[in-house]
Amino acid sequence: MKKLAAFVTILSIAISSTIIPCFASEEVVISEETRDFWEDVIDELDEDEYGGAYIKDGILHIKPQDKVQTQSVLFDVAPNARMASDIILDDEAKYTISELKSAMKKANDLWETFNLNYVALSEEYNGLLVGAYKWTEEQKEEFVKIIGIENVIFDTVNAYEMEEKVETTQKNQEENLERAFKQQLPGNLIYNDNVKENGVQQRSTLTACVLGDIDGYITTAHKGVENGHQFKYDDETSKSQKILGTVSDRIVDGSRGVDAAIIKRDPSAIRSNVLRNEITKKVGNQIFIEEPRRYLMTEEVAIEGDKVKIFGGQDIKAKEAYIQSTHCTKKWDTKDDYGDDMWYNIIMMTIVGDLYTTGGDSGSPVTIKLYDDKEEYGIVGVYKGADITACGRSFYSDDMAGEEDICALANEKRPFAFASNWFNVKRAFGIDSIY
Repeated sequence: MKKLAAFVTILSIAISSTIIPCFASEEVVISEETRDFWEDVIDELDEDEYGGAYIKDGILHIKPQDKVQTQSVLFDVAPNARMASDIILDDEAKYTISELKSAMKKANDLWETFNLNYVALSEEYNGLLVGAYKWTEEQKEEFVKIIGIENVIFDTVNAYEMEEKVETTQKNQEENLERAFKQQLPGNLIYNDNVKENGVQQRSTLTACVLGDIDGYITTAHKGVENGHQFKYDDETSKSQKILGTVSDRIVDGSRGVDAAIIKRDPSAIRSNVLRNEITKKVGNQIFIEEPRRYLMTEEVAIEGDKVKIFGGQDIKAKEAYIQSTHCTKKWDTKDDYGDDMWYNIIMMTIVGDLYTTGGDSGSPVTIKLYDDKEEYGIVGVYKGADITACGRSFYSDDMAGEEDICALANEKRPFAFASNWFNVKRAFGIDSIY
């Protein structure tokens, strides 16, 4: 087993970029055509034959077990040589996806023993990300021995940092709400007329308009949302609240990683997947859009490394994040409908910038931009909530890190955010499409 004690001690303070890329200032947008190709390639790979796939600097990286075999799969799927060049094969992986998932299952049995907060599969680092409130070197060694893999990144987490960040941004969020473009659009606040918190209607964010067994909308389902509850939205034209629809079904199930409700559309509500704009201006009673309209166009598979925008209803400007894992197990403070507080196969993200999510943002569409020259987005998740910040990180295996991985964000604490995978939500409700 390779372990450099001194190296680990240094990195426990300095490194965040080993999980978070050194973010470039320019956004790299991946086209829908390229994403479809990448998804086809990943679908063709057997979990026993590769150790991960992730996006970095607009390129898909694959960690093969056998480079020749993976290269053959790549060219079988590639429609042309140019598209094949958009994929890089890394060095051969130490562990397969199957082995990493097996290690995650073993880790899930150790929750109370190590007071864990989350366990996530990292395809980029061909290992696990493990968060707990305290780690000792002895605990790390024991943990690695039990799960049977050495590629582990240990996070020390702090459950109280987010509260302070929310307080410091609350005033700005309230001011931004005055400028919100108020219609029944994904990314806007909607109100549960049946649940009051301190006399105020419960708020969440509209995720998307959907078609399928139900013609309606998706939002979050936690915090008292029940079947039959009526949702409303602020209508700028009438200066009043109008009916969006009634909750037809709700699923809060940690075993499926789904926290969502489907709202049957009221006949008076429109069907729209125009995303609310990030910047608007209100002059008197008129609202002017200062940027081109944004459209929620497709449903996309989340890939580790994706840069996403979270269109939360509490702030007119979208929050930005990077997907850290598409396979995360997380212990939540509240129980699901079946009395469990464990959530499986949810998306884990790192929020970047100075905007943080808060109450009312649950249900926000988690999206990726599809084109440089068009304001078109694909949905990858339904936002659930933010929970912790990582305040210390160390590596167990010394082949997982190097000096070149350290970047300017190394010493920053990172707010983590979580979402239900869109396709899990889609299957759960029998949704055909977002149109």
